[in-house]
Amino acid sequence: MEEQKIAKIDVILFVINLETANLQIQLVDSCAKYNELYYATCSKKQSHQQNKLTRERYLLKDVFRQTLLELISDEDWSVLRNAITLLQRTSLHQTQLRRRHEELKSSLEAITTQLKKRRQESEAKLRHCDLNTALLKDIIKDTMMNTAMRLNYVDKWLLARAESVDLEHREEINIPPSTDCEKRVHQQVSKIYELQIKERQESLEYWKCRYIKDIVDINERLKLKSKKFKEAVDRRTELQELYDLHAGEMRAWLSFKQERSARLAREERSRLAATRIQAWWRGVMVRRCIGVFKQLKNAKKPQTKVKKK
Repeated sequence: MEEQKIAKIDVILFVINLETANLQIQLVDSCAKYNELYYATCSKKQSHQQNKLTRERYLLKDVFRQTLLELISDEDWSVLRNAITLLQRTSLHQTQLRRRHEELKSSLEAITTQLKKRRQESEAKLRHCDLNTALLKDIIKDTMMNTAMRLNYVDKWLLARAESVDLEHREEINIPPSTDCEKRVHQQVSKIYELQIKERQESLEYWKCRYIKDIVDINERLKLKSKKFKEAVDRRTELQELYDLHAGEMRAWLSFKQERSARLAREERSRLAATRIQAWWRGVMVRRCIGVFKQLKNAKKPQTKVKKK
């Protein structure tokens, strides 16, 4: 009987624990819903994790509900055992998947490193091939230029050789000039000389006229300049005479200005000294209560407030 009582108490405690766990899961579910409402923006990974957690919470709720029903009806928790075994299997499967993922990740890294090495090797080969093609292009260009120079040299040498052969085998034929030709040449030469003489005469006349005009312009400018210079000299003499007449007045005015500035400065200094002395004497009279300020001696002084310590 005591053993049955202890078993019943254990069952009751187990049921209470299941109910508390169920309540805790409900609280967590409500908090998750609240967070989903007020924090709607989240990443894809976070949303996947939240969906996974909600599925697990629903699974736990179902397991707890079925175990409670079994405990009430048959006092057995086979559903909980099955769920635990299923969770253990899923955890083992997850560990296997993680191990497989790590193996795949390491193999992927190794493949990427191999591909990078091959890419670097292929880039180096391509760079070497580019250098070889550039060298071959330069060689082809040099050979083309050399062949063009040689062909040009050969063509010129053949032309020079042909000209030399023609000069060696050519016969000089001296044809006497005709009288008509001589007359024609003489007429053309005379026309050329006449044209040159005419051009020289025209240019001489042009430059003579130009010289006369320039001389006239220069004389007129010189006259104007001399007239202006004379006027300036006369004006300067007049101003000098006027300055000499008023020189005494100007000196007297300058001396008067200097004396006036000195007198004003002296008066300003004396005024400042007098104001300072008056201010000092007024302060002495106020402090000692003499003269006009005698009534201040009998006046009551205001009580000073004593600060509380």
